[in-house]
Amino acid sequence: MRQTVTLVIVGILSLLSIAAGDARAQGDVHPRIAFTSNGDVHRIDADGRNLRNLTDSLARDGWPSWSPDGRRIAFGSLGRAGVPAGVYVMKANGDDRHAVADHPSGDSSPAWSPSGKQIAFVSERDHWGWRGVFVMDADGGNQHIVSGDVLFTDTDPGWSPSGRQIAFTSSRDGNGEIYIVNADGTDPRRITANAAEDGNPTWSPDGHSIAFNSARNDGTDIYVVDLDDRDVRRVTDTPSPAVSFEPAWSPDGTQIAFASTLDRPNVAQLYVVDAGGGELRGLTDSPVSSFQPDWYNPNAALALSNARRLLSTWGWIRRPR
Repeated sequence: MRQTVTLVIVGILSLLSIAAGDARAQGDVHPRIAFTSNGDVHRIDADGRNLRNLTDSLARDGWPSWSPDGRRIAFGSLGRAGVPAGVYVMKANGDDRHAVADHPSGDSSPAWSPSGKQIAFVSERDHWGWRGVFVMDADGGNQHIVSGDVLFTDTDPGWSPSGRQIAFTSSRDGNGEIYIVNADGTDPRRITANAAEDGNPTWSPDGHSIAFNSARNDGTDIYVVDLDDRDVRRVTDTPSPAVSFEPAWSPDGTQIAFASTLDRPNVAQLYVVDAGGGELRGLTDSPVSSFQPDWYNPNAALALSNARRLLSTWGWIRRPR
């Protein structure tokens, strides 16, 4: 039996290596970042190359979110004449745009679940003037509220890697704080507690930390909170009055992309920093603001897909006979 287990493990590692080699052979090796600029959704390689406008419309589009397989991007739109505002889904090249949520109150801020089967989003539909977090099937069906009330605003949803929880920003304690709620809407709990405004939570790929922006310490910067001991560490040190905001983890958890007005007042650009802090690397250089980054790595997605498939095979091999 031990020899069989060893052979299976070797086989799994070999197949993962072959899958990675296939991806390299196909040339699909560039991590990509979707982001918002000048009212459109754009895409750029994580090395700053191959910039592309994906929506290029008269509407005000933003809040891009990659599907886990990288084939589609969900985004929010403020609409235009004849085209309703709401949450849309398109192919990763910008084709086949269609609405999946377009309530008259306005829907925005979509976030794909790790399984790709659901999308979280923000809406005022049940509480005019007060936004809440909703979840729907990826095709727009089964729309329901997860967190929200007429007395406060919940925004900025972000799924945990397991898909069992959603992080969000809430004003329920008088100012913006980071909260977590189960995906079915139960057991909301507060993660940060600071007099300053905290917002835009994004889960680390390993599920142990959440990056967010905060106005604490006389400036707005990127921070990371450890979910085990609630220890908070500062990642960026942006000199006021510049601000850094809207963090997005790289798929391998080693870097964080974010928006900042560091180089030009009131004009945000995208930067990348190591997750532990350090030197910043500029990603965009545009006369207009670039913000709301969301990171996708085709190789990481392929590896995850193959790992799940192989682990399923491993489970079949180990099952009682």
